[in-house]
Amino acid sequence: MISAVVLAAGMSRRMGEPKLLLKLGSKTIIEHVMDNVTGAGVSEVIAVLGAERGQISELLSKYDVKLIYNPRYSAGQGTSVAAGASAASAWSRGIMFLMGDQPLISSGVINYLIDCFINTRPLILRPRGAGNPTVFDIKLRRELMQLSGDVGGRQVIEKYRTKVTHVPLFPRLLSMDIDTREDYRKILHLWEKGNFFSRR
Repeated sequence: MISAVVLAAGMSRRMGEPKLLLKLGSKTIIEHVMDNVTGAGVSEVIAVLGAERGQISELLSKYDVKLIYNPRYSAGQGTSVAAGASAASAWSRGIMFLMGDQPLISSGVINYLIDCFINTRPLILRPRGAGNPTVFDIKLRRELMQLSGDVGGRQVIEKYRTKVTHVPLFPRLLSMDIDTREDYRKILHLWEKGNFFSRR
């Protein structure tokens, strides 16, 4: 049993507009992310919202997802990680954190990471050369719930760095996120080539 937490509370400062609401084909970036997560073998999906809460929650109303509002979202990503960990089931074996701006992380990649976690049972599992998705053993839930600031789960990862298992993720382009207009143009180019998305 793995809980998936999608971090979707950011203010898109570098983009200058709400990046999760940008379109790839007929769907927004956050919808592509949610398609991938809900299509994977996770036991529950939690979306942590902040900025653009109204529009994003409306888009996600068609999904089987628990929507959590983080009123402290402007204080940094750590507060959203804490909110997501708090909402995750205590019966889960692990909590996977995914970014709302990584639409190339497919259901297959998510399932691959889940299989690696279940088969090896590390304290923390991460893709090599990429920050997310990261899976934390449920033992770390209470520490994750205490996070604050803008470094997300890196405080916990650094604390237990000798117990982190890294697994390969190919191509590394899969872990690309969208922070700037240039990032968005790259994702659009991949969409037009049809390399990563099913156009549904």
